[in-house]
Amino acid sequence: METFRNILSFLNKNGIKLDNKKVLLSFSGGPDSTLLFNFLLFCREKLNTYFECFYLNHNEREDVEEEESFVKNICRKNGIFLNYKNVEVLSSKERKSLGFERAGRELRKRFLETIFKEKNFDYIFTGHNFTDSVETFFINLQRNMGLRGATPMKTVDKHYVRPLLFLKKDEIVGILREEKIEYVEDKTNFDRKIVRNKIRHELIPSLESSLKDGVLSFKTFFENISEIEEGFDQIVFEKLEIFRSDAKGLYILIDIPKILDYNKKLRKILIYFALSKYFYVNKNLIDEIQKVLISKKKNVEKKCGDFFIFKSYSNLRISKNFEENERIKYLELEMNKRVLFNCFEVEIKKVENEKDFSFEDGKFYFNVESGKRFFLKTFEKGDRMTIFKMDGSKRLSKIFIDLKIEKSLREKMPVLVNEKGEILLLGNLKRSDLYHVDLENDKEFFEVYVKRVC
Repeated sequence: METFRNILSFLNKNGIKLDNKKVLLSFSGGPDSTLLFNFLLFCREKLNTYFECFYLNHNEREDVEEEESFVKNICRKNGIFLNYKNVEVLSSKERKSLGFERAGRELRKRFLETIFKEKNFDYIFTGHNFTDSVETFFINLQRNMGLRGATPMKTVDKHYVRPLLFLKKDEIVGILREEKIEYVEDKTNFDRKIVRNKIRHELIPSLESSLKDGVLSFKTFFENISEIEEGFDQIVFEKLEIFRSDAKGLYILIDIPKILDYNKKLRKILIYFALSKYFYVNKNLIDEIQKVLISKKKNVEKKCGDFFIFKSYSNLRISKNFEENERIKYLELEMNKRVLFNCFEVEIKKVENEKDFSFEDGKFYFNVESGKRFFLKTFEKGDRMTIFKMDGSKRLSKIFIDLKIEKSLREKMPVLVNEKGEILLLGNLKRSDLYHVDLENDKEFFEVYVKRVC
């Protein structure tokens, strides 16, 4: 089918190759995902692409049985494994506060991420099209979301891929009808009480008939806005050196002294732009962050809606989602991968003993005999360690008391242990007296970076 070749060409232009790749398709049985399902069947035959589907039944519609039956049958018929989840999306106060559409979207993303990691997929495909981008623009316009709200969906966003962004909704439906490919229609898509549906059935047809190129008239506008956003991101995250984020976008760190160099109005703009890269933000959150920034208290922990604000001396961290902000108790470290463990960034890597090598402040070093696997855990009653340059061992609880470490921080402090259970390091406070490095004879050794960030 020519359409499939066009989709392949579009993906290739965006750097996506499907030869011998593994794809997870978010599948609902609707027109968009059904076209993608058939496209991936084509890729399975021509490019040896392997794919599975994910379907979420959130039990909120009367016609869901018809949709679920369609999805299961088409997967069974074509020998495609279906990752199926049946849940109550609005089963908690937290999810009810988000609203059904957003709660369902976040829950679906969480399931997709889990399957993606467990099964080592290369990409996650979603069926968003160009018309969806235009609809989202007007929804965000109503929400006063600023520049971020005006930017279109990205074709490639990390491992998420939207192969249909060059097609309009009516084009997709037309292709399916012409090829006599069956799909199911979500009846709630016609409920005009829902803002997106009102835009879809009233505003979009008006734009199609009024503008020379219909909704495609937004194409150049979206391209220009994307370039502006990219430029602002470089300024805010790279040039100003005020904000940092983790690789997954789970939190934003703010350098307090640097941002206080700007007046209140500019701070508001900068904070909005930095946070909105990863989160939905509102005026209340930004106002609360402003208050914490100028507070004379050195350490602050507070909740603002779905967000958590942590202030510690010169750093302020904003993170989201209660499940992701509970105190982590145990984590295995991977080499050369920096992780966030409660309020600390930690990384372990093997380094070579090069000429003129010297130990760096804020880093800790252990010889290669110190372990094959390394873990972070939190303090437990009875934990002891041998202290560097001290005879015998000492309880961690006594170390905390001697150093006057507040109780809330003790519960978050990372304790580095090896596979034998030997305690090697207590946060960024104390190193054990085990496994010293011999710079004259050791060709390589482990370097551990630990920094408190909140």
